[in-house]
Amino acid sequence: MQEVSKQLKATSWFICIVLCLVYETAAQTPPPSPQFIKTYNSDEWVRKSLRIQDRYSRVLLVDGSNEPVKTVRITALELNNRNPSPGRDAVQYPVAAAYKTLQEAADAARGGDLVAVRPGTYAGFVLGDKPDAGDDRYIHFKALGRPGDCIINSPSDRNRDWMVLLQAAHHVVVEGFNIAGATGPGMNPVGPKAGIMLDGDFGR
Repeated sequence: MQEVSKQLKATSWFICIVLCLVYETAAQTPPPSPQFIKTYNSDEWVRKSLRIQDRYSRVLLVDGSNEPVKTVRITALELNNRNPSPGRDAVQYPVAAAYKTLQEAADAARGGDLVAVRPGTYAGFVLGDKPDAGDDRYIHFKALGRPGDCIINSPSDRNRDWMVLLQAAHHVVVEGFNIAGATGPGMNPVGPKAGIMLDGDFGR
């Protein structure tokens, strides 16, 4: 019995060592390199390189009024307007949460979310790295209403230099906003340095 026990212990140690080596090897294996699309067709490059989801995980609403809507009807983003993909019908989404400011929604957003912004005038926002964002899990900030109805005319309190600061953020779409400053012909520049600032490491 003692001999059998010794053999079992030796076998257990051997299995443990093998599993540890396999785990360590897997942990040291680098992630696969991104696939680079080679084509002369820009529509094909966009379609294969920028993989944006057809459906959103959640809808976060930004609404400055006191009566936010409960649902929004949204068509998934189509980057190739010349050759749109079939089957992109508008979908009615329930609003998971409503916020007064873009910054609150940006803080709460995660990969796969749509941040739908009702017409109005807002301060901007800062968005940092969201580890759960990725291919087919973009964070999409979308202005609702007619063109120009959603206005960003001041920076976020988080950073006064920029109206929108994407700081090491990735897999983000900002669509349809009117970035309106307070400068113009014959006026001294007043306010943030610029509308949108992309800052950080954008490697996948």
